[in-house]
Amino acid sequence: MDEKDNPYTGTKYAWVRARVLGGKTNIWGRLALRLSDYDFKGKTHDGYGEDWPISYADVQPYYDKVDLLLGISGHKENLPHLPDSLFQRPNKLTAAEVKLRKALQGMGRTATPYRAGVTTDGVKNKYRSKCFGRGACSRRPGGCDIHAAFDSPTGLIYPAMDTGNLTLRPNSTAHEVLVDPNTGKARGVSFVDSQSLKTYEAKAKVVILAASTLESARLMLLSQSRQHPNGIGNSSGHVGHNFCEHVMGPGVTGLVKELVGTEPTLDDGKPGNFYVPRFRNLRDKQSGFIRGYGFEGGSGFGMIPGNAWDTPGFGGQFKKTVREHAGAFIGMGGFGEVLARYENYVDLDPVEKDRWGIPALRFHYQFSDNEKKMCEDMVVAGKEMFEAAGIEVIGVQTERFPAAWCAMHGEQRECAQATIADGIAVKAPGALTLPLIRMRVDDVLLVGEDDIELAILQLLEIEKTVVEGAGGVGLAALTRHRERFAGRRVGLVLSGGNIEPLVLAEIIERGMVKSGRLARLRIDVRDVPGALADVATLLGKLGANIDEVQHQRAFSSLSVERAQIEVVVQTRGVAHIETILGAMREQGYRAERVG
Repeated sequence: MDEKDNPYTGTKYAWVRARVLGGKTNIWGRLALRLSDYDFKGKTHDGYGEDWPISYADVQPYYDKVDLLLGISGHKENLPHLPDSLFQRPNKLTAAEVKLRKALQGMGRTATPYRAGVTTDGVKNKYRSKCFGRGACSRRPGGCDIHAAFDSPTGLIYPAMDTGNLTLRPNSTAHEVLVDPNTGKARGVSFVDSQSLKTYEAKAKVVILAASTLESARLMLLSQSRQHPNGIGNSSGHVGHNFCEHVMGPGVTGLVKELVGTEPTLDDGKPGNFYVPRFRNLRDKQSGFIRGYGFEGGSGFGMIPGNAWDTPGFGGQFKKTVREHAGAFIGMGGFGEVLARYENYVDLDPVEKDRWGIPALRFHYQFSDNEKKMCEDMVVAGKEMFEAAGIEVIGVQTERFPAAWCAMHGEQRECAQATIADGIAVKAPGALTLPLIRMRVDDVLLVGEDDIELAILQLLEIEKTVVEGAGGVGLAALTRHRERFAGRRVGLVLSGGNIEPLVLAEIIERGMVKSGRLARLRIDVRDVPGALADVATLLGKLGANIDEVQHQRAFSSLSVERAQIEVVVQTRGVAHIETILGAMREQGYRAERVG
Protein backbone atom coordinates (compact mmCIF):
# COMPACT_ATOMS: atom_id res chain seq x y z
CA MET A 1 0.00 0.00 0.00
CA ASP A 2 1.29 3.46 -0.92
CA GLU A 3 1.31 5.59 2.24
CA LYS A 4 1.46 8.75 0.14
CA ASP A 5 -2.02 7.86 -1.07
CA ASN A 6 -3.09 6.75 2.42
CA PRO A 7 -1.51 9.17 4.92
CA TYR A 8 -2.09 9.45 8.64
CA THR A 9 -0.90 12.07 11.14
CA GLY A 10 -0.32 12.74 14.83
CA THR A 11 1.78 10.62 17.14
CA LYS A 12 4.35 8.43 15.41
CA TYR A 13 2.74 5.05 15.05
CA ALA A 14 3.52 1.95 12.98
CA TRP A 15 0.19 1.41 11.29
CA VAL A 16 0.49 -1.67 9.10
CA ARG A 17 -2.24 -1.81 6.47
CA ALA A 18 -2.96 -4.00 3.46
CA ARG A 19 -5.36 -2.66 0.83
CA VAL A 20 -5.78 -6.01 -0.90
CA LEU A 21 -8.48 -8.67 -1.08
CA GLY A 22 -8.48 -10.22 2.36
CA GLY A 23 -6.59 -7.38 4.04
CA LYS A 24 -4.10 -8.27 6.73
CA THR A 25 -5.31 -11.86 6.95
CA ASN A 26 -2.86 -12.35 4.07
CA ILE A 27 0.12 -11.32 6.21
CA TRP A 28 -0.90 -11.84 9.86
CA GLY A 29 1.43 -13.49 12.36
CA ARG A 30 -1.00 -16.41 12.79
CA LEU A 31 -0.89 -16.45 16.61
CA ALA A 32 -4.45 -17.39 17.62
CA LEU A 33 -5.14 -17.02 21.36
CA ARG A 34 -8.43 -17.01 23.25
CA LEU A 35 -9.30 -14.28 25.75
CA SER A 36 -10.18 -15.39 29.27
CA ASP A 37 -12.13 -13.88 32.16
CA TYR A 38 -8.87 -12.25 33.25
CA ASP A 39 -9.41 -10.17 30.09
CA PHE A 40 -13.21 -9.86 30.12
CA LYS A 41 -13.36 -9.15 33.87
CA GLY A 42 -10.20 -7.13 34.39
CA LYS A 43 -11.79 -4.68 36.82
CA THR A 44 -12.94 -7.54 39.04
CA HIS A 45 -9.33 -8.72 39.32
CA ASP A 46 -7.47 -5.43 39.78
CA GLY A 47 -10.04 -2.60 40.01
CA TYR A 48 -8.98 -0.79 36.83
CA GLY A 49 -11.33 0.16 33.99
CA GLU A 50 -14.62 -1.63 33.39
CA ASP A 51 -15.63 -5.27 33.11
CA TRP A 52 -17.00 -6.43 29.77
CA PRO A 53 -20.76 -7.17 29.83
CA ILE A 54 -19.93 -10.70 28.62
CA SER A 55 -17.81 -13.54 30.00
CA TYR A 56 -15.73 -16.30 28.51
CA ALA A 57 -18.62 -18.72 28.92
CA ASP A 58 -20.72 -16.50 26.63
CA VAL A 59 -18.22 -16.52 23.77
CA GLN A 60 -16.78 -20.02 24.12
CA PRO A 61 -19.30 -21.60 21.69
CA TYR A 62 -18.34 -19.02 19.07
CA TYR A 63 -14.64 -19.57 19.67
CA ASP A 64 -15.31 -23.25 18.95
CA LYS A 65 -16.97 -22.42 15.63
CA VAL A 66 -14.07 -20.20 14.62
CA ASP A 67 -11.56 -22.90 15.59
CA LEU A 68 -13.25 -25.38 13.26
CA LEU A 69 -13.17 -22.83 10.45
CA LEU A 70 -9.54 -21.77 10.88
CA GLY A 71 -7.91 -24.94 12.17
CA ILE A 72 -5.84 -24.14 15.29
CA SER A 73 -2.62 -26.02 15.98
CA GLY A 74 -1.60 -26.23 19.61
CA HIS A 75 -1.33 -28.24 22.83
CA LYS A 76 -3.80 -28.33 25.73
CA GLU A 77 -2.45 -26.80 28.93
CA ASN A 78 -5.64 -26.30 31.02
CA LEU A 79 -4.70 -22.74 32.00
CA PRO A 80 -7.58 -20.56 33.27
CA HIS A 81 -5.88 -17.40 31.94
CA LEU A 82 -5.33 -18.89 28.45
CA PRO A 83 -8.24 -21.17 27.55
CA ASP A 84 -7.50 -24.08 25.23
CA SER A 85 -8.85 -24.15 21.70
CA LEU A 86 -10.13 -27.15 19.73
CA PHE A 87 -6.57 -28.00 18.83
CA GLN A 88 -5.19 -29.85 15.87
CA ARG A 89 -1.72 -31.41 15.87
CA PRO A 90 0.82 -29.05 17.51
CA ASN A 91 4.18 -28.10 16.08
CA LYS A 92 7.07 -29.95 17.70
CA LEU A 93 9.26 -28.02 20.14
CA THR A 94 13.01 -27.95 19.48
CA ALA A 95 15.55 -29.33 21.96
CA ALA A 96 16.23 -25.86 23.38
CA GLU A 97 12.50 -25.19 23.73
CA VAL A 98 11.91 -28.53 25.51
CA LYS A 99 14.70 -27.56 27.90
CA LEU A 100 13.01 -24.22 28.55
CA ARG A 101 9.58 -25.85 29.00
CA LYS A 102 10.93 -28.23 31.65
CA ALA A 103 12.67 -25.39 33.49
CA LEU A 104 9.51 -23.25 33.51
CA GLN A 105 7.39 -26.07 34.93
CA GLY A 106 9.39 -25.76 38.13
CA MET A 107 8.60 -22.03 38.22
CA GLY A 108 4.85 -22.49 37.72
CA ARG A 109 5.07 -21.14 34.18
CA THR A 110 4.46 -22.67 30.78
CA ALA A 111 6.22 -22.73 27.41
CA THR A 112 3.65 -24.16 25.02
CA PRO A 113 3.88 -24.87 21.28
CA TYR A 114 2.88 -21.83 19.25
CA ARG A 115 -0.93 -21.63 18.95
CA ALA A 116 -1.37 -20.84 15.29
CA GLY A 117 -4.33 -20.36 12.97
CA VAL A 118 -2.78 -23.00 10.72
CA THR A 119 -4.53 -26.27 10.03
CA THR A 120 -2.31 -29.30 10.62
CA ASP A 121 -5.03 -31.98 10.34
CA GLY A 122 -7.03 -30.31 7.55
CA VAL A 123 -10.37 -28.47 7.37
CA LYS A 124 -13.43 -28.83 5.14
CA ASN A 125 -12.27 -26.39 2.49
CA LYS A 126 -11.06 -27.30 -1.01
CA TYR A 127 -8.95 -24.14 -1.22
CA ARG A 128 -6.78 -24.98 1.80
CA SER A 129 -4.27 -27.74 2.43
CA LYS A 130 -3.01 -28.94 5.80
CA CYS A 131 0.43 -27.91 7.01
CA PHE A 132 3.22 -30.42 6.33
CA GLY A 133 5.89 -28.46 8.20
CA ARG A 134 7.98 -28.17 5.05
CA GLY A 135 6.93 -24.82 3.59
CA ALA A 136 8.48 -21.39 3.27
CA CYS A 137 6.29 -19.77 5.93
CA SER A 138 9.15 -17.77 7.45
CA ARG A 139 10.64 -16.72 4.11
CA ARG A 140 7.69 -16.10 1.78
CA PRO A 141 5.91 -12.70 1.97
CA GLY A 142 2.41 -13.45 3.21
CA GLY A 143 3.53 -16.68 4.79
CA CYS A 144 1.88 -19.91 3.68
CA ASP A 145 2.06 -20.90 0.01
CA ILE A 146 -0.47 -23.76 0.38
CA HIS A 147 -2.98 -21.78 2.48
CA ALA A 148 -2.70 -24.00 5.53
CA ALA A 149 -2.53 -20.68 7.37
CA PHE A 150 -5.95 -19.07 7.43
CA ASP A 151 -6.59 -16.13 5.13
CA SER A 152 -10.01 -14.74 4.32
CA PRO A 153 -9.77 -15.13 0.50
CA THR A 154 -9.37 -18.92 0.65
CA GLY A 155 -11.07 -19.39 4.00
CA LEU A 156 -14.18 -17.27 3.43
CA ILE A 157 -14.43 -15.34 0.16
CA TYR A 158 -13.81 -18.08 -2.41
CA PRO A 159 -16.22 -20.54 -0.72
CA ALA A 160 -18.83 -17.78 -0.51
CA MET A 161 -18.42 -16.98 -4.20
CA ASP A 162 -18.99 -20.64 -5.01
CA THR A 163 -22.54 -20.28 -3.66
CA GLY A 164 -23.38 -17.71 -6.35
CA ASN A 165 -24.76 -15.38 -3.66
CA LEU A 166 -21.75 -13.09 -3.27
CA THR A 167 -20.88 -10.09 -5.42
CA LEU A 168 -17.30 -8.94 -4.97
CA ARG A 169 -16.31 -5.39 -5.90
CA PRO A 170 -12.58 -4.74 -5.43
CA ASN A 171 -10.87 -1.35 -5.79
CA SER A 172 -13.61 0.27 -3.70
CA THR A 173 -12.86 2.65 -0.83
CA ALA A 174 -15.76 3.05 1.60
CA HIS A 175 -16.01 6.49 3.19
CA GLU A 176 -19.47 6.71 4.80
CA VAL A 177 -22.19 4.51 6.24
CA LEU A 178 -25.42 5.95 4.86
CA VAL A 179 -28.46 6.24 7.15
CA ASP A 180 -32.19 6.48 6.59
CA PRO A 181 -33.19 10.14 7.20
CA ASN A 182 -36.35 9.04 9.00
CA THR A 183 -35.09 6.20 11.22
CA GLY A 184 -31.39 7.02 11.51
CA LYS A 185 -30.58 3.36 10.82
CA ALA A 186 -27.94 2.25 8.33
CA ARG A 187 -29.23 1.82 4.78
CA GLY A 188 -25.98 1.25 2.87
CA VAL A 189 -22.48 2.49 2.17
CA SER A 190 -21.03 5.23 0.01
CA PHE A 191 -17.73 4.35 -1.64
CA VAL A 192 -15.21 5.66 -4.15
CA ASP A 193 -13.92 3.62 -7.04
CA SER A 194 -10.18 3.82 -6.30
CA GLN A 195 -9.29 3.84 -10.00
CA SER A 196 -11.91 6.03 -11.65
CA LEU A 197 -12.45 8.18 -8.50
CA LYS A 198 -16.20 8.06 -9.08
CA THR A 199 -18.52 7.83 -6.09
CA TYR A 200 -21.16 5.08 -5.77
CA GLU A 201 -23.69 3.84 -3.24
CA ALA A 202 -24.36 0.26 -2.20
CA LYS A 203 -27.76 -0.21 -0.59
CA ALA A 204 -28.28 -2.93 2.03
CA LYS A 205 -30.55 -4.03 4.84
CA VAL A 206 -27.53 -4.82 7.01
CA VAL A 207 -24.11 -3.12 7.05
CA ILE A 208 -21.22 -4.92 8.77
CA LEU A 209 -18.04 -3.00 9.57
CA ALA A 210 -15.03 -5.33 9.54
CA ALA A 211 -12.32 -2.97 8.33
CA SER A 212 -9.96 -3.52 11.33
CA THR A 213 -10.04 -1.55 14.57
CA LEU A 214 -8.68 1.71 13.22
CA GLU A 215 -10.30 1.81 9.79
CA SER A 216 -13.68 0.86 11.28
CA ALA A 217 -13.37 3.69 13.81
CA ARG A 218 -12.39 6.07 11.00
CA LEU A 219 -15.42 5.02 8.96
CA MET A 220 -17.75 5.53 11.92
CA LEU A 221 -16.33 9.00 12.57
CA LEU A 222 -16.72 9.85 8.88
CA SER A 223 -20.37 8.76 8.90
CA GLN A 224 -21.87 12.02 10.16
CA SER A 225 -25.51 12.93 9.65
CA ARG A 226 -28.32 14.84 11.31
CA GLN A 227 -29.07 11.85 13.54
CA HIS A 228 -25.38 11.13 14.15
CA PRO A 229 -23.55 14.49 14.22
CA ASN A 230 -20.41 12.99 15.85
CA GLY A 231 -20.38 9.90 13.65
CA ILE A 232 -22.55 6.81 13.59
CA GLY A 233 -22.67 4.90 16.88
CA ASN A 234 -20.81 7.69 18.66
CA SER A 235 -23.40 9.31 20.91
CA SER A 236 -21.07 8.49 23.85
CA GLY A 237 -18.11 10.22 22.24
CA HIS A 238 -15.98 7.13 22.82
CA VAL A 239 -15.46 5.99 19.21
CA GLY A 240 -11.72 6.09 18.59
CA HIS A 241 -10.91 6.48 22.29
CA ASN A 242 -9.41 3.94 24.72
CA PHE A 243 -7.07 2.79 21.96
CA CYS A 244 -4.85 0.08 23.43
CA GLU A 245 -2.71 -2.04 21.15
CA HIS A 246 -0.27 -4.38 22.89
CA VAL A 247 3.19 -3.08 23.76
CA MET A 248 6.04 -4.88 22.02
CA GLY A 249 8.57 -4.96 24.82
CA PRO A 250 12.19 -6.09 25.23
CA GLY A 251 13.45 -9.56 24.50
CA VAL A 252 16.18 -11.92 25.63
CA THR A 253 18.55 -14.14 23.67
CA GLY A 254 20.40 -17.12 25.11
CA LEU A 255 22.84 -19.89 24.23
CA VAL A 256 22.24 -23.54 25.14
CA LYS A 257 25.88 -24.57 25.35
CA GLU A 258 25.30 -28.33 25.41
CA LEU A 259 23.57 -28.10 22.01
CA VAL A 260 26.73 -26.85 20.30
CA GLY A 261 27.93 -29.59 17.97
CA THR A 262 24.76 -31.68 18.09
CA GLU A 263 23.24 -33.35 15.05
CA PRO A 264 21.01 -31.02 12.97
CA THR A 265 17.24 -31.36 13.12
CA LEU A 266 14.48 -30.19 10.79
CA ASP A 267 13.03 -27.12 12.54
CA ASP A 268 12.12 -24.94 9.56
CA GLY A 269 8.77 -24.65 7.80
CA LYS A 270 6.41 -24.04 10.72
CA PRO A 271 4.31 -21.00 11.60
CA GLY A 272 5.84 -20.41 15.02
CA ASN A 273 7.89 -22.00 17.76
CA PHE A 274 6.67 -21.42 21.31
CA TYR A 275 4.60 -19.11 23.48
CA VAL A 276 4.93 -18.34 27.20
CA PRO A 277 1.51 -17.22 28.48
CA ARG A 278 0.96 -14.54 31.07
CA PHE A 279 2.13 -15.40 34.60
CA ARG A 280 2.07 -12.00 36.37
CA ASN A 281 -0.89 -10.70 38.43
CA LEU A 282 -2.83 -13.93 38.39
CA ARG A 283 -2.79 -15.07 42.01
CA ASP A 284 -0.12 -12.76 43.43
CA LYS A 285 -0.05 -9.01 42.81
CA GLN A 286 3.02 -7.72 41.01
CA SER A 287 4.61 -4.57 42.39
CA GLY A 288 4.69 -1.64 39.97
CA PHE A 289 2.08 -2.60 37.39
CA ILE A 290 -1.22 -4.37 36.78
CA ARG A 291 -2.30 -6.85 34.07
CA GLY A 292 0.30 -9.01 32.34
CA TYR A 293 2.31 -10.04 29.31
CA GLY A 294 3.47 -13.11 27.40
CA PHE A 295 6.51 -14.07 25.35
CA GLU A 296 6.80 -15.30 21.78
CA GLY A 297 10.04 -17.04 20.93
CA GLY A 298 11.91 -19.58 18.89
CA SER A 299 15.08 -21.56 18.32
CA GLY A 300 16.42 -24.34 16.14
CA PHE A 301 17.88 -24.97 12.72
CA GLY A 302 16.79 -23.09 9.61
CA MET A 303 17.41 -23.49 5.91
CA ILE A 304 20.16 -20.88 6.24
CA PRO A 305 21.71 -20.92 9.77
CA GLY A 306 21.57 -17.42 11.21
CA ASN A 307 25.18 -17.54 12.47
CA ALA A 308 26.46 -18.19 8.92
CA TRP A 309 26.18 -14.49 8.00
CA ASP A 310 28.63 -13.41 10.69
CA THR A 311 30.97 -16.39 11.03
CA PRO A 312 34.46 -15.49 9.73
CA GLY A 313 36.43 -17.68 7.33
CA PHE A 314 35.58 -19.72 4.26
CA GLY A 315 35.74 -23.24 2.89
CA GLY A 316 35.47 -26.48 4.83
CA GLN A 317 36.38 -25.07 8.24
CA PHE A 318 33.85 -22.28 7.89
CA LYS A 319 31.07 -24.77 7.06
CA LYS A 320 32.09 -27.02 9.95
CA THR A 321 31.98 -24.13 12.43
CA VAL A 322 28.57 -22.98 11.22
CA ARG A 323 27.08 -26.46 11.43
CA GLU A 324 28.49 -27.18 14.87
CA HIS A 325 26.86 -24.09 16.40
CA ALA A 326 23.57 -24.15 14.53
CA GLY A 327 20.54 -24.84 16.70
CA ALA A 328 22.11 -23.75 20.01
CA PHE A 329 20.50 -20.33 20.40
CA ILE A 330 17.05 -19.41 21.66
CA GLY A 331 15.30 -16.06 21.92
CA MET A 332 11.97 -14.57 22.93
CA GLY A 333 10.29 -11.14 23.01
CA GLY A 334 7.58 -9.77 25.29
CA PHE A 335 4.10 -8.62 24.30
CA GLY A 336 2.11 -6.84 27.03
CA GLU A 337 -1.37 -5.45 27.62
CA VAL A 338 -1.80 -1.69 27.31
CA LEU A 339 -4.35 -0.18 29.67
CA ALA A 340 -7.42 1.35 28.02
CA ARG A 341 -7.22 5.10 28.62
CA TYR A 342 -9.56 7.74 27.19
CA GLU A 343 -6.63 10.05 26.36
CA ASN A 344 -5.26 7.46 23.93
CA TYR A 345 -7.39 7.93 20.83
CA VAL A 346 -7.66 8.54 17.11
CA ASP A 347 -9.74 11.20 15.38
CA LEU A 348 -10.09 12.76 11.92
CA ASP A 349 -7.39 15.17 10.82
CA PRO A 350 -9.10 18.47 9.89
CA VAL A 351 -6.62 19.13 7.06
CA GLU A 352 -4.90 15.95 5.82
CA LYS A 353 -6.81 13.84 3.29
CA ASP A 354 -6.04 10.70 1.35
CA ARG A 355 -5.82 10.37 -2.42
CA TRP A 356 -9.63 10.15 -2.68
CA GLY A 357 -10.27 13.28 -0.61
CA ILE A 358 -11.28 11.38 2.54
CA PRO A 359 -10.05 12.84 5.88
CA ALA A 360 -7.07 10.94 7.25
CA LEU A 361 -6.82 9.42 10.71
CA ARG A 362 -4.86 11.28 13.38
CA PHE A 363 -3.18 9.48 16.30
CA HIS A 364 -2.92 10.61 19.93
CA TYR A 365 -1.10 7.76 21.65
CA GLN A 366 1.34 7.43 24.54
CA PHE A 367 2.44 4.57 26.78
CA SER A 368 1.78 5.03 30.50
CA ASP A 369 4.02 4.21 33.46
CA ASN A 370 2.18 0.90 33.76
CA GLU A 371 3.44 -0.23 30.34
CA LYS A 372 6.96 1.05 31.06
CA LYS A 373 7.11 -0.84 34.37
CA MET A 374 5.77 -3.91 32.60
CA CYS A 375 8.53 -3.74 29.98
CA GLU A 376 11.16 -3.44 32.70
CA ASP A 377 9.77 -6.59 34.26
CA MET A 378 9.90 -8.40 30.92
CA VAL A 379 13.69 -8.12 30.97
CA VAL A 380 13.90 -9.44 34.53
CA ALA A 381 11.49 -12.31 33.92
CA GLY A 382 13.03 -13.29 30.59
CA LYS A 383 16.51 -13.41 32.05
CA GLU A 384 15.21 -15.31 35.07
CA MET A 385 13.59 -17.98 32.90
CA PHE A 386 16.63 -18.42 30.68
CA GLU A 387 18.88 -18.68 33.72
CA ALA A 388 16.63 -21.37 35.12
CA ALA A 389 17.15 -23.27 31.86
CA GLY A 390 20.90 -22.63 31.88
CA ILE A 391 20.85 -20.13 28.98
CA GLU A 392 23.21 -17.12 28.60
CA VAL A 393 21.63 -13.64 28.11
CA ILE A 394 23.25 -10.73 26.26
CA GLY A 395 22.01 -7.12 26.09
CA VAL A 396 22.71 -4.49 23.42
CA GLN A 397 22.82 -0.68 23.58
CA THR A 398 23.63 2.01 21.04
CA GLU A 399 26.89 3.94 21.42
CA ARG A 400 24.92 7.18 21.54
CA PHE A 401 23.05 6.07 24.67
CA PRO A 402 25.40 3.68 26.52
CA ALA A 403 24.07 4.21 30.06
CA ALA A 404 23.68 0.56 31.07
CA TRP A 405 26.97 -0.40 29.40
CA CYS A 406 28.76 2.39 31.31
CA ALA A 407 27.24 1.25 34.59
CA MET A 408 28.27 -2.37 33.91
CA HIS A 409 31.83 -1.41 32.92
CA GLY A 410 32.42 1.45 35.37
CA GLU A 411 32.92 4.12 32.70
CA GLN A 412 31.47 7.57 31.98
CA ARG A 413 30.28 8.59 28.50
CA GLU A 414 28.09 11.43 27.31
CA CYS A 415 24.74 10.60 25.71
CA ALA A 416 23.93 12.06 22.31
CA GLN A 417 20.82 13.98 21.32
CA ALA A 418 19.24 11.30 19.19
CA THR A 419 19.64 7.81 17.76
CA ILE A 420 17.88 5.71 15.17
CA ALA A 421 17.27 3.24 18.03
CA ASP A 422 15.08 5.69 19.95
CA GLY A 423 13.19 2.85 21.61
CA ILE A 424 16.24 2.15 23.82
CA ALA A 425 17.52 5.74 24.10
CA VAL A 426 17.82 5.90 27.90
CA LYS A 427 20.17 8.45 29.46
CA ALA A 428 20.38 6.68 32.81
CA PRO A 429 19.15 3.24 33.97
CA GLY A 430 16.57 3.40 36.75
CA ALA A 431 17.47 2.83 40.37
CA LEU A 432 15.43 -0.36 40.36
CA THR A 433 16.46 -1.48 36.90
CA LEU A 434 20.26 -1.29 37.20
CA PRO A 435 20.66 -3.83 40.04
CA LEU A 436 18.46 -6.22 38.08
CA ILE A 437 20.58 -5.78 34.95
CA ARG A 438 23.74 -6.48 36.93
CA MET A 439 22.15 -9.52 38.46
CA ARG A 440 20.45 -10.95 35.36
CA VAL A 441 22.38 -9.88 32.23
CA ASP A 442 25.62 -11.70 31.38
CA ASP A 443 27.00 -8.98 29.13
CA VAL A 444 26.06 -5.70 27.39
CA LEU A 445 27.45 -4.83 23.97
CA LEU A 446 27.54 -1.48 22.13
CA VAL A 447 26.70 -0.85 18.49
CA GLY A 448 26.92 2.21 16.24
CA GLU A 449 24.38 3.91 14.03
CA ASP A 450 25.91 2.40 10.89
CA ASP A 451 25.66 -1.05 12.47
CA ILE A 452 21.96 -0.53 13.19
CA GLU A 453 21.26 0.80 9.69
CA LEU A 454 22.97 -2.25 8.19
CA ALA A 455 20.97 -4.57 10.46
CA ILE A 456 17.66 -2.98 9.45
CA LEU A 457 18.60 -3.32 5.78
CA GLN A 458 19.77 -6.95 6.15
CA LEU A 459 16.59 -7.97 7.94
CA LEU A 460 14.53 -6.31 5.21
CA GLU A 461 16.47 -7.92 2.37
CA ILE A 462 17.15 -11.39 3.78
CA GLU A 463 14.24 -12.05 6.14
CA LYS A 464 11.71 -9.71 4.45
CA THR A 465 11.11 -8.29 7.95
CA VAL A 466 10.71 -4.60 8.88
CA VAL A 467 12.06 -3.55 12.28
CA GLU A 468 12.64 -0.26 14.01
CA GLY A 469 16.11 0.77 15.17
CA ALA A 470 15.74 -0.77 18.63
CA GLY A 471 14.47 -3.98 17.05
CA GLY A 472 17.60 -4.33 14.92
CA VAL A 473 20.31 -3.89 17.57
CA GLY A 474 20.62 -7.64 18.15
CA LEU A 475 21.71 -8.28 14.56
CA ALA A 476 23.81 -5.10 14.73
CA ALA A 477 25.69 -6.62 17.67
CA LEU A 478 26.44 -9.74 15.64
CA THR A 479 27.83 -7.63 12.80
CA ARG A 480 29.84 -5.33 15.07
CA HIS A 481 31.19 -7.99 17.43
CA ARG A 482 31.91 -10.84 15.04
CA GLU A 483 34.67 -12.25 17.20
CA ARG A 484 32.34 -12.41 20.20
CA PHE A 485 29.94 -14.72 18.36
CA ALA A 486 32.32 -16.42 15.94
CA GLY A 487 31.23 -19.97 15.22
CA ARG A 488 28.10 -19.71 17.38
CA ARG A 489 24.46 -19.84 16.36
CA VAL A 490 22.66 -16.79 17.71
CA GLY A 491 18.93 -16.42 18.27
CA LEU A 492 17.70 -12.84 17.87
CA VAL A 493 14.56 -11.21 19.21
CA LEU A 494 13.08 -8.61 16.85
CA SER A 495 11.05 -6.34 19.12
CA GLY A 496 9.21 -3.60 17.29
CA GLY A 497 8.47 -2.40 13.77
CA ASN A 498 7.63 1.24 14.54
CA ILE A 499 9.86 2.93 11.95
CA GLU A 500 8.94 5.98 9.92
CA PRO A 501 8.53 5.14 6.20
CA LEU A 502 10.78 8.06 5.20
CA VAL A 503 13.50 6.91 7.59
CA LEU A 504 13.24 3.38 6.22
CA ALA A 505 13.44 4.70 2.65
CA GLU A 506 16.57 6.69 3.53
CA ILE A 507 18.18 3.63 5.12
CA ILE A 508 17.46 1.57 2.01
CA GLU A 509 18.94 4.23 -0.27
CA ARG A 510 22.03 4.72 1.93
CA GLY A 511 22.49 0.98 2.09
CA MET A 512 22.35 0.70 -1.68
CA VAL A 513 25.04 3.39 -1.96
CA LYS A 514 27.30 1.70 0.60
CA SER A 515 26.97 -1.67 -1.10
CA GLY A 516 27.60 -0.21 -4.54
CA ARG A 517 24.15 -0.97 -5.89
CA LEU A 518 23.47 2.75 -6.29
CA ALA A 519 26.28 4.93 -7.59
CA ARG A 520 26.85 8.45 -8.91
CA LEU A 521 29.15 8.55 -11.94
CA ARG A 522 30.76 11.63 -13.52
CA ILE A 523 31.45 11.41 -17.24
CA ASP A 524 33.11 13.99 -19.52
CA VAL A 525 31.72 14.13 -23.07
CA ARG A 526 31.89 16.29 -26.19
CA ASP A 527 29.14 18.91 -26.10
CA VAL A 528 27.46 17.80 -29.31
CA PRO A 529 23.94 16.53 -30.12
CA GLY A 530 23.53 12.83 -29.32
CA ALA A 531 26.37 12.65 -26.76
CA LEU A 532 23.99 12.09 -23.85
CA ALA A 533 22.07 9.46 -25.81
CA ASP A 534 25.33 7.61 -26.59
CA VAL A 535 26.21 7.51 -22.87
CA ALA A 536 22.74 6.28 -21.93
CA THR A 537 22.87 3.56 -24.60
CA LEU A 538 26.27 2.37 -23.42
CA LEU A 539 25.13 2.27 -19.77
CA GLY A 540 22.10 0.25 -20.79
CA LYS A 541 24.25 -2.29 -22.64
CA LEU A 542 26.45 -2.58 -19.55
CA GLY A 543 23.42 -3.45 -17.41
CA ALA A 544 23.15 -0.19 -15.46
CA ASN A 545 19.70 1.26 -14.77
CA ILE A 546 19.68 5.08 -14.82
CA ASP A 547 17.90 6.75 -11.90
CA GLU A 548 18.92 10.37 -12.38
CA VAL A 549 20.80 12.49 -14.95
CA GLN A 550 22.36 15.94 -14.62
CA HIS A 551 23.92 17.57 -17.70
CA GLN A 552 26.38 20.37 -16.84
CA ARG A 553 28.03 22.88 -19.18
CA ALA A 554 28.61 26.17 -17.38
CA PHE A 555 29.46 25.09 -13.83
CA SER A 556 32.53 22.98 -14.50
CA SER A 557 36.23 23.36 -15.18
CA LEU A 558 35.99 21.74 -18.59
CA SER A 559 36.99 23.51 -21.76
CA VAL A 560 34.56 24.89 -24.28
CA GLU A 561 32.79 22.23 -26.37
CA ARG A 562 33.02 19.78 -23.47
CA ALA A 563 30.22 18.91 -21.03
CA GLN A 564 29.94 16.98 -17.83
CA ILE A 565 27.27 14.39 -17.16
CA GLU A 566 26.47 13.06 -13.70
CA VAL A 567 24.28 9.98 -13.61
CA VAL A 568 22.91 8.02 -10.67
CA VAL A 569 22.68 4.35 -11.70
CA GLN A 570 21.48 1.13 -10.14
CA THR A 571 24.12 -1.62 -10.38
CA ARG A 572 24.79 -5.12 -9.10
CA GLY A 573 27.57 -4.01 -6.77
CA VAL A 574 31.09 -2.58 -6.57
CA ALA A 575 32.55 -5.02 -9.10
CA HIS A 576 29.83 -4.10 -11.59
CA ILE A 577 30.63 -0.39 -11.12
CA GLU A 578 34.31 -1.04 -11.91
CA THR A 579 33.27 -2.99 -15.02
CA ILE A 580 31.10 -0.07 -16.17
CA LEU A 581 33.87 2.50 -15.59
CA GLY A 582 36.43 0.33 -17.39
CA ALA A 583 34.17 -0.14 -20.39
CA MET A 584 33.45 3.59 -20.61
CA ARG A 585 37.14 4.44 -20.47
CA GLU A 586 37.79 1.94 -23.24
CA GLN A 587 35.26 3.90 -25.33
CA GLY A 588 37.26 7.08 -24.77
CA TYR A 589 35.24 8.62 -21.94
CA ARG A 590 36.75 10.13 -18.82
CA ALA A 591 34.60 8.49 -16.15
CA GLU A 592 34.82 8.27 -12.37
CA ARG A 593 32.67 7.35 -9.38
CA VAL A 594 31.84 10.35 -7.20
CA GLY A 595 29.33 8.86 -4.79
